[in-house]
Amino acid sequence: MQVQLLSQEQIKDLDQVTVRVPGSCGELIQGELAGQNFLLSCPINLYSKVKVNKTFDSAELSLSKKSLAEGNKASALELSKQAAQLLLAEFGLSEQGYQITINSELLVGEGMASSTADITAVLAALSIFLTGEISFDLLAKIAVKLEPTDSVFLSKLTLFNHLTGQRRLKLGTAPSADLLIFRELGQINSRTFNQAKNLVQLRAAKKKQVKRALTLIKQGIEQQNLNLIGQGSTLSSQAHQMILPKRSFQFFQRRAAAETEIYGVVTAHSGTLIALLVREDYPETKLAKLIKDLKQQQLGVQFWRRTKFISGGIERKRYNADSTWWQYTSDS
Repeated sequence: MQVQLLSQEQIKDLDQVTVRVPGSCGELIQGELAGQNFLLSCPINLYSKVKVNKTFDSAELSLSKKSLAEGNKASALELSKQAAQLLLAEFGLSEQGYQITINSELLVGEGMASSTADITAVLAALSIFLTGEISFDLLAKIAVKLEPTDSVFLSKLTLFNHLTGQRRLKLGTAPSADLLIFRELGQINSRTFNQAKNLVQLRAAKKKQVKRALTLIKQGIEQQNLNLIGQGSTLSSQAHQMILPKRSFQFFQRRAAAETEIYGVVTAHSGTLIALLVREDYPETKLAKLIKDLKQQQLGVQFWRRTKFISGGIERKRYNADSTWWQYTSDS
């Protein structure tokens, strides 16, 4: 690939690059239409942050990861290293002594797009460090080589083929809302899940519901109508019960129908998370009552945390001491 690389002197002056990519609370919708697999991530304000430095006293590519969340960090780190190696190969470079540090706020194996956030943040930071810019097409191309990829790295809410990296369609920005995130027991490997032999047949069986859900969500984003978005995400989650059932889905579905401050249910279609999309001012007293009622059901579900619903995208700090994050606009 022909790119304009920065000189060694320019890299020295650059010092380091810091970027972040958000995680996701599952997907607003996932399925298959017109022979194309697609998903629409539900980005939240928790991130994988990556810092890239040049180490002139070493010829090795060094990666490390800090995370408060449990999970297989070694496996996640290996995927990020492979991503960096593939990017360097695209630029015709060897592993010339780059130090990459990942600091993640995301859970692993539960549907938070933790691997996508790590991988795309590494690719973005290293690409900026080497060229001063980002190619979203190249990021998608490399990411899907390694595993199914979420759309969280794209600016705005975007329909995305998570298996091929193609057919990207921007729908718009996320209206202001919160997500109350819960965790069912266990972890799921998204790569293994997406390779299941009967997945094609199961996805075909829910096409009608997926088509209706997509119409609602597209209208909701266009109109900034959270009720429509919530209806669509609930319908997609319900349709997916035949593929990866959530024990607590009916509990949350009933709660959403009973409270006007709750817009709908959002689930991880290849993970363990289930959440409620709610008004920003959803009372903490109601949340406490919800958690109490859920415990009484003994469904093996735990409240994790409250987050913001955001639009997604890659953000960069311009200067090390700067607290402002600047977003890159995806070229699709």
